[in-house]
Parts: sequence; structure tokens; C-alpha cells
Amino acid sequence: MDLAQLATLRPSSEVNSAHAVDRVLFGRVYGEGAPCWCAAFNDLNQHVTFWFPRLAHVVGLSTAGRPDLAQWVTQYQVLVTTDGVTWRAVDNNRMFNGNTDRTTIVRHNFVDPVQALGLRIAIRAWDSHISMRAAVHGWLL
Repeated sequence: MDLAQLATLRPSSEVNSAHAVDRVLFGRVYGEGAPCWCAAFNDLNQHVTFWFPRLAHVVGLSTAGRPDLAQWVTQYQVLVTTDGVTWRAVDNNRMFNGNTDRTTIVRHNFVDPVQALGLRIAIRAWDSHISMRAAVHGWLL
């Protein structure tokens, strides 16, 4: 199941409403604007947080770039919280390799699945501009 579809989404920033965080979800069609989330800034403070309606069992995630322009995230870390306050990195602080083009979907399963109320994709490197689509794999508990 794509937990991202059930989540409340919170970005660190977004360029504007035509590049809003709801566009991070796969399978959405938009008349105008970017078909993905685009950060307002290109820096290491950028992230997307997925807040699940209740505790979830998360096994991994998938990402893709901006399909209409050459923009994508090339590296990220995944942080989770079970209490909304304390965050910890998954898989022993693993740095995940992201995308190398704008359309290929890259999936990563965690070595150790986690329980989470919130999951944050923390951007660590990008090509051209921080833009992404994402799915979070798992199920609600």
C-alpha cells in the first residue's frame, strides 16, 4: 500500500501552489504547474514529511524526478518518528541513492522495516533543482 496517499503532507518549502507538496504523490494529474513537488530553495534544509493517520509499518519507499524537466533528487536520508518529537534515521543513518533521470522510479526497501507515525525524506543532493515524486510502502497498524 502507498501510505503517502493516506498521509498529511508537510514540506520544508514549496515554490508556489503550482509546485505544492500534494504533487509529490504518484498518480495525480494536474492541468497546470509542475507534476511534482518543487522546493523553494536548493539547500540541505529541504524535506517532505508524511504524517500518517495512525502508527504505520513502513518497509521502504520509491522516488522519481520531475517528469517535465530535468530536475530530481540524487541522495536523501529517511527519518522516522513514533511520537512526533524525536526523529531517528532508518537503516543506521543510511544515505539512499535517489534518481539519475526524471522518469525512472527508484525503489528502496529498508534493511529493517520501521514503525512510524511520521516519515521525512531529507534531501541531501539533487540535480538542477530539488523536485520529486514519492511513494511510501507499508501499511497502517
